[in-house]
Amino acid sequence: MQAACRRARDKNPCRWYRRALGPHGVQKAEVRKILGTPAGTPAPYQVIATLYFSDAATLQSAIESADGQAVVADIPNFYGAMPDIMIGEIVE
Repeated sequence: MQAACRRARDKNPCRWYRRALGPHGVQKAEVRKILGTPAGTPAPYQVIATLYFSDAATLQSAIESADGQAVVADIPNFYGAMPDIMIGEIVE
């Protein structure tokens, strides 16, 4: 089970999740700095962060934890909107 967080362009990289959600079952975390589009234009996103959990229940528990709620509450401190958050399952 994975959750991907895409944040639109701003000044700060997406680092908050590792500190707060690491103790709550994050198995692996990846951050991709977006460099642009195939056309050479700026991409609408600065960073894509992907968090890996063993299953949906662990992901849900991490989100519902006090640390998970603190992460969500902190987003407005460095970004003026909510990030796009998607939940997916690795199929291959």
